[in-house]
Amino acid sequence: MSNRENTQHCPRPWSSWLTITVLLVMQFAVQIGTLRADEPSPILRLDTGGHMGLVRNVIFSPDGTRLISAGDDKAIRIWKLADGQTERTILGEIGEGEDGKILAMALSPDGTTLAVGGRLRGAQGGEAAIRIIDLASGEVMHLLEGHDEGILSLAFSPDGTLLASGSMDDTAILWSVSDYHLVRRVAGHQGDVNAVRFTLDGKRLVTASDDTVLGLWDLKDGHLVSELGGHSDVVVGLAISPVDGTIASGALDKTIRLWNPDTGAPIKVFDQRPSSATSLAFSPDGRLLLAAADHAPFEQDVYDVVQGRRLLTYRGHDGLTHAVAFSPDGESAVSAGGSNNEVHLWSPKTAKVQKILAGTGRAVWTVGISADGERIAWGHTDKTHAINRHGPLELALRLPGSTRAPTDPTPLAKSKSKFLTAKTEDGALKLVRKGGGDWGYFAVLELHDGEKLRAVMERDENDGYGHDSFTLLGPNKIASGAGHGWLTLYETDSRRIGELIGHTSNIWSVAGTADGRRLVSGGDDQTIRLWNAETLEPILTFFRGRDGEWVMWTPEGYYAASPNGDGIVGWHINQGPDKSARFVTAAQLKRHFYRPDILQQAVALGSARRAVASAKGTTFTLDELLRRRPPELALADGIDGQTVDRSPLRLMLHIEANDDPVERYAVTVNGRQVIAIDTPLDGAGPHDLELEVPLAAGSNGIAVVVENAVGRSERTLSVSYAGSEDLERRETLYIVAIGVDDYPKLGQNLSLAGADAESIARRIAETAGPFHRRIVTTVLAKGEALSPTAANIDNALASLKAAGPRDTVVVFLAGHGVNDGPNYLFLPTDAALDGTAWRMSSVVRWQRLQEMLQSTRGRRIMLVDTCHAGNAFNARLVKDAADASIVVLAATDADTLAEERSDLGHGVFTYAMLQGLAGKADLTADNRIRTGELATFVGREVERLTKGQQRPEAHVSKLADFVLARRPSAE
Repeated sequence: MSNRENTQHCPRPWSSWLTITVLLVMQFAVQIGTLRADEPSPILRLDTGGHMGLVRNVIFSPDGTRLISAGDDKAIRIWKLADGQTERTILGEIGEGEDGKILAMALSPDGTTLAVGGRLRGAQGGEAAIRIIDLASGEVMHLLEGHDEGILSLAFSPDGTLLASGSMDDTAILWSVSDYHLVRRVAGHQGDVNAVRFTLDGKRLVTASDDTVLGLWDLKDGHLVSELGGHSDVVVGLAISPVDGTIASGALDKTIRLWNPDTGAPIKVFDQRPSSATSLAFSPDGRLLLAAADHAPFEQDVYDVVQGRRLLTYRGHDGLTHAVAFSPDGESAVSAGGSNNEVHLWSPKTAKVQKILAGTGRAVWTVGISADGERIAWGHTDKTHAINRHGPLELALRLPGSTRAPTDPTPLAKSKSKFLTAKTEDGALKLVRKGGGDWGYFAVLELHDGEKLRAVMERDENDGYGHDSFTLLGPNKIASGAGHGWLTLYETDSRRIGELIGHTSNIWSVAGTADGRRLVSGGDDQTIRLWNAETLEPILTFFRGRDGEWVMWTPEGYYAASPNGDGIVGWHINQGPDKSARFVTAAQLKRHFYRPDILQQAVALGSARRAVASAKGTTFTLDELLRRRPPELALADGIDGQTVDRSPLRLMLHIEANDDPVERYAVTVNGRQVIAIDTPLDGAGPHDLELEVPLAAGSNGIAVVVENAVGRSERTLSVSYAGSEDLERRETLYIVAIGVDDYPKLGQNLSLAGADAESIARRIAETAGPFHRRIVTTVLAKGEALSPTAANIDNALASLKAAGPRDTVVVFLAGHGVNDGPNYLFLPTDAALDGTAWRMSSVVRWQRLQEMLQSTRGRRIMLVDTCHAGNAFNARLVKDAADASIVVLAATDADTLAEERSDLGHGVFTYAMLQGLAGKADLTADNRIRTGELATFVGREVERLTKGQQRPEAHVSKLADFVLARRPSAE
């Protein structure tokens, strides 16, 4: 049964196959103008850690420790069941739309070889190739081509010598596994071959088809032994008992039937189900049969095979499931599906959920936009199933703008804005949705003007099937969202204005500004998108995970993100149909594409294309990514997860520079940078390095990073150290405190920055100093030995390179800061302008601060109180520090300004910091102040003192949450 035909059997479109692959295909008008026609284009896509399209297949590894899944999002995921996380992802060549969807998958009996099929391109084109993949390496070993249309099912014979494939071309093929040549084509069905399975003895092949019958074929000569008739509709599910070989089949007639594997004679018909069994699986002992569901209430049923009665039902999914399996020990059942495409492991004895394998994404069911177009809101809850607004608005985001930096979304309760949702009535005008078309969806949208029918807009299978969401947009437009990512603008007389291209699956909600200039949309692809409804341009796309990490990007790939958000999005790069694809995350290319300033201009101008064209520093283009790549890094095998008895650890690295020489490599242990080498490695060839990595007693999370001119690569491992303390010893405490009050060349003086720097330096020395063998303090402020000039600041920062892995570095900045395009500038006391431009020799540029952040070793803390002047918050400065595992506490976020308070004698942020270090941040009352406790206290105290008018920003990773100070009163 083809995917196309499957749609008519799904009562709710969000539970149908229309949840297609979430490929964020880019418009390359700006970035890839130099690509040749025969070159692959990088494809921007999300990787949320889980599936983002309908899961078609799930397979356990023979030892039951791994689960392999694949489906419409064109990715094969290997899950490590011990922790429920994706261990790795295997990608192959893909294209737009259907191209690359994985509809079939089979694992060889020895667990080493994976066969995948679907709509996969072959060497000669088409969509019927089968990839034979080495599971250990993820590389394509063979490409099988013999079918004329897409592959719907695959199966290895019990002895692993044959592979069977079923296709939309109405045939099945037997392939020899020894050399993967075509052994025999099995023809005779009058419809798609939806499922193929070998009998338990390996002597026969069973096929299930759209023509409502099953075929039982002899493998010796390929003749039809028996035609198994009895179903009255398309047969989709097929399973073979691992004990006695009984054949089980499920069809769209909502019945399950059992058949004799020798004669094909019917054995039993189970009670009719409320939905079709899209997938079937026997338990290892053959006593139980598990059936998936494609209709509401989407229940997974477990049957007693002998009695044919339902034993229990699992109700954990809220939508279509298309894949089920039993674990090798029979203790777990697995089913995959629902609106968020989750993989659920649950007990077949109690129906209690054991584990859910999923990414951080969720479908977007409701969206809204503020009247001024500066804020958007959305919700992930489907409560009402009502058109346009399935549930409440839950989160809000202030969009970037010409003077507004990207910032974190907040719960809707904290937003003071009111949001416009879909508008279906305006005076006498009213939009009415009706059923129609050949597929059973709401294909017709009518515009009524009082009693008069003014316009009719109808969809069909070529433009999304039905109107899933719609709104009146401005005085004379209508926006309608549908399946397959179709988002259409109409004139109010029903003429099409055009398509807004970007979404890749059902669009559940749309909303627009009253003037009709901006439109926001959300749907099954888990993204929220902002559009220019006048030019039909996509402005930006936004994703936020359940874990709070977020990323927003332009069609050209320029982005802003939370500290770990740029690991969610990246570029899929095809290498050919017979090779695995490359995936480069945005985090790897941060130096080129992390551009909050471009996002700001894209929203302000209503055009990402114009924002990119006018931006400075966009020299690296995606066509270079096809020929150049970040370095590749491999760590010595056998170390991860081990326990060692010596420190430092000898760690072997193998680096492939990939044409661009390695510029830098670094190692962090438990969030602390212990090695930082900025000297380039000679040549662009491979390099083998042995590093001495100090360890702390107990658990050690080790991360290794290598960088070249293109980007960076990172590998992590975990090692336990059973010896005495080493890395946890504290040697030198370095304090660099900079406070700038006087700006003689600018006339914008401050009064408390110098006092802030002096007090912070003194308090940190008093409370953190006792943990260290010595203290080195440098204060640059008015009245100190060193004034805060550009040269003195530069020298003070350079001195921090002397810090070692057992040292602690604290940098405090107080004064004016400004944004200069994509860069942040800290203004020393001698800062000056040349006309309207800053004299670069008189300011401290972000690049210099970045060098300090990268090259300093040890525990690192950065305290930033530089936002007194307004518009000084720089997202890149804060993110770079957070990405480098540096503790970052900033006086304000992008929305609020920092206050100086004469009654406190300090800036509010510094005052709260001093109070916290004096003991009030000891939230656990253990006489120790951790960096996380300090961040929590300062955030609360600043908001209290300013009545919510100033909100600090803090980034303290779990690894960087260490004991900083001793409570002064503690002995």
